[in-house]
Amino acid sequence: MLDKFEPWTTQAEALHTRHVIPVSPKTYDFLDQLTDTYQARPLNPASRVALLDLLTVVFLAGEISGKRKDRARRKGGERQ
Repeated sequence: MLDKFEPWTTQAEALHTRHVIPVSPKTYDFLDQLTDTYQARPLNPASRVALLDLLTVVFLAGEISGKRKDRARRKGGERQ
């Protein structure tokens, strides 16, 4: 049975993907809006870059997990 709450990617995969897959400007706009919504205001520019990198990796991990779950669902529930 598929566990819908378990991530289907590893930290290493998500970090690697961050440097391999280009992220669209709209994604960065979304992340900026998200930080504004939660009033996450870093103390300096380096902290802002680190925060956006973190959010980007989490976003990409969700993308990877979603695609893998969908692929497994279409194949009959087998985990990849």
